[in-house]
Amino acid sequence: AGVQLCKVAEVNKLSREIEEGRWTVEEAWVHLEEIEHMAGKRAYTRMAASGLGAACFCYVAGGNIWDSLAAFAAGLLLYVFILWAEKRERPMSKIVLNIAGGFLATFLSVVLYKIGLGSNLSAIVIGAIMPLLPGVSFVTSIRELADSNYIAGSVRMLDTLIVTCGIAIGVGLVYILYHRLTGGIML
Repeated sequence: AGVQLCKVAEVNKLSREIEEGRWTVEEAWVHLEEIEHMAGKRAYTRMAASGLGAACFCYVAGGNIWDSLAAFAAGLLLYVFILWAEKRERPMSKIVLNIAGGFLATFLSVVLYKIGLGSNLSAIVIGAIMPLLPGVSFVTSIRELADSNYIAGSVRMLDTLIVTCGIAIGVGLVYILYHRLTGGIML
């Protein structure tokens, strides 16, 4: 389900409190168990954050308010798909999830663009795929490499590259299919 920064913050807080002597070892273990079973953000909060992030990145990439609205819708619907994929009895592989997510985000962007919601397809697509990008993993891999932890950094960087390639394949598939089906370019 990705990185849960609320748990990271709680563990950090606990470690500081242990250093200050507020907890015994037994109490710290109990508190650590509570943190492990802490609930993450609600589904609708995550969906709204995905849509808002997509809209903001679209705007930063040169989109206008209508482009951002289209990216918001695509980002929100993308996260509905991700939540559905997480809840499946037989989970999707990470590679398939990223290819499908890139495909869906781009497909939704193209559909919204074609019905007239937005005028800058590139900005809409950029915004829509942003919730999929592994930013934390990339930064962590760079930090690990900078700290001379070459194996951990390389593994994390490889994971980041595989995720990014999966997203790119999904985006590319939509562009190829659109070109094949319509016989022309999108713009």
